[in-house]
Amino acid sequence: MKGIFREPIILIISVISVFASCTDTSDVYTIIGGSNSETMGTVTGDGNFHEGDVATLLAVPKPGYHFACWADGKRRNPRQITVSKNMVLMAIFGIGERPNNGGDDEEDIVNPDTLAVSLSGTISEDVTLEDRGLDVDYIVYDRLTIGGNATVTVQSGVTVRFASLMGNITVADNATLKIVATASKPAVFVGKTDDIDTGSWHGIELNTTSTNNSWEHATIKNGGSGCLVSVRKGTLSMVSCIIDRVEGNGLDVWEEGRVSKIEDCIFQNCKQAPILFENNVNINALGDKNDFFSNGENYIWSNSKEFGGDNEYVFRKMNVPYLFSEGIDAGGKAKITIEPGVKILMGLETKVVVGKEVLFKAVGTATDPISFQGDDNVAGHWNVFDVESADKNSIMEHCFITGAGLEPPYGLDCALFIGESCAMTMKNCSFTKVGSDFGATVYSAENFAKNFKFEKVTFKDADYKNVSEVNVVVGYGIVEGGSIFDSLEYLADMLK
Repeated sequence: MKGIFREPIILIISVISVFASCTDTSDVYTIIGGSNSETMGTVTGDGNFHEGDVATLLAVPKPGYHFACWADGKRRNPRQITVSKNMVLMAIFGIGERPNNGGDDEEDIVNPDTLAVSLSGTISEDVTLEDRGLDVDYIVYDRLTIGGNATVTVQSGVTVRFASLMGNITVADNATLKIVATASKPAVFVGKTDDIDTGSWHGIELNTTSTNNSWEHATIKNGGSGCLVSVRKGTLSMVSCIIDRVEGNGLDVWEEGRVSKIEDCIFQNCKQAPILFENNVNINALGDKNDFFSNGENYIWSNSKEFGGDNEYVFRKMNVPYLFSEGIDAGGKAKITIEPGVKILMGLETKVVVGKEVLFKAVGTATDPISFQGDDNVAGHWNVFDVESADKNSIMEHCFITGAGLEPPYGLDCALFIGESCAMTMKNCSFTKVGSDFGATVYSAENFAKNFKFEKVTFKDADYKNVSEVNVVVGYGIVEGGSIFDSLEYLADMLK
């Protein structure tokens, strides 16, 4: 690609030499058809003509390229000129094939002063987009597809501008988009305006089987009517990238999509959520040095409750909470680790379920606790924290659980449900804004006495009016069902 953009300079020199040898002493004039790149395409039909003749110039793109316009912005191809003087008419070719290589449209579609290379149609071979030293190096007028096994590599300092609301890049088949830039010269993908406007182009979509999509020091902004970056299939790594000024979500990762790394990235000015995950395995990609601010819904959003299989999940502390709008349901042999300082929001009437074979570790500190609360922080907004794990390595420490305890018929009438086989350790945890009658329900008093370990677990604000505001309901076991105790500590002493 390096040679491509030097050819217009060679062309201009040759034009000057031609004109130097021309004389205007007769009615014979020279029409020269030039190309911004002989690699991309050529022009036929030029030559010497008498005054009044009609010269017909045809721009002919080579495979893998297309005719964008003439240097004066016109798209008519072939182009007819009534000869009256010497003239040079340069054809502007772009990368990627498209069916319409010109037509009858006379509308100016490009600023000839910039001569930005047009990207359109389908790119099916490897291409490197270099910094051409212009304010805008490349323009996408409509939809650009990277297909087949092609790899498009975008280098430092490149600016790609999208000229319409429908402008987008789709990475399809087994194709790959790589952005290899630096902090001092990032690669920029921007809409037709570079101010506070959002939604001026569609976005970038990965719908590929490639696992090699990697973006480093990319700034992507001013677009995203639904979302700006969408990972439907394939795998994406993002390092030191900026997502800015988005009409919808910043990044959507679909059920089949994967992100291997999101590190040292900034998500800002998204009118909706900065990130939406539809598969919770992608939570692992979040490094601890990302920044989120000035977003309309400033949280990392998951609309899936499933944590399962043999998968491991790690929640790292962010400067925004995680929202689980459908709740958390951990099953199979999943391993879940929640690091200190993580904040989790729960959707209306949802619950946290920790299955029997799940290893669950949520260990905060006194100065950096872990919190679970409703996305509307009121009593009884969400259902219950249901712990069933029989893994004795499961532990909750320095956790604040707020707003659980949904009353029947939608809830279990408690904030904490301790399942039949639960062997978890729970200490220095508190349940506040309990919206149900009871703070906790113990399914099996006998198993509770043998396996469940706790220390300094407190409940506040339960609704039961006939005893204290701290209550435990015990099911069947060695203690008669229905007995009510005023603290878990008291119950443990009774069952020793």
